[in-house]
Amino acid sequence: MINMVQKRKLTIPPTKKGIKDTTIVFKILTNSADIIGMHKQRYRIYAKYGYLDLAQYNSEYDSDTFDKDNQSTYIGAFVDGYLLASIRVVLSDPLPIEKFFKFAKPDKIKNKNSIELSRLVIERTKAHKNIPRNIVMLFLADMTLDVARELNAQVGYAYLKEKLINKMRLLRMPVTSIDDFTCVYPKSSPMAPYFHDQKDDMPVPSFFMIDEIDEYLDSVLRNKKMFNIIDEKQQEYELKNSLYNKFLKTSGIL
Repeated sequence: MINMVQKRKLTIPPTKKGIKDTTIVFKILTNSADIIGMHKQRYRIYAKYGYLDLAQYNSEYDSDTFDKDNQSTYIGAFVDGYLLASIRVVLSDPLPIEKFFKFAKPDKIKNKNSIELSRLVIERTKAHKNIPRNIVMLFLADMTLDVARELNAQVGYAYLKEKLINKMRLLRMPVTSIDDFTCVYPKSSPMAPYFHDQKDDMPVPSFFMIDEIDEYLDSVLRNKKMFNIIDEKQQEYELKNSLYNKFLKTSGIL
């Protein structure tokens, strides 16, 4: 696990009068209570969507081999101390994607230092329905770049649901899906329903170049139509309550 103190903070203005601002803090998870809470949240969300073979779980706690022996770093998004979302950065060799799928690596990414992003979850709650989920995803992705820089990684992998890939294309994120692949995740394993049973939304191995996603995220977070930069050194932002953002939200982009 990589421990870094760098955080991001995002303030979202209220959509109605009489409601206070919402502040989201994005940070590396180092506290054991936060990490346990993340594992429980992963189970809760994956169970809800039918991604798990529940008969193989002795407790409401999602974990696998890559959560052991410091093979992963975790990033969480908190609102008033409540874990709203998280993502896992896997540092192992081989990476999960190389064990769960068979595919030929494109020449562009051969022989390059790599990380893998996985277990992205963003909880839907009535209390936080004003928070744009796509913005949370972008800030989590930006935090993963801290890990990538620490490891001098040049490529990021992820196996992404088809619907998420379409969302990323809508956001114009520089993510490339690999079309020619075979899923070899064991059908007897705990997450087999995620890999094999979601026929209308199957996972697809994908990759992105770290420098390209860095450039993309920098352009988004510095978009003055979308954000006010409150404190650049401390990475503090405010989502503008602007007509531009309202248009993006209405269009399904935010």
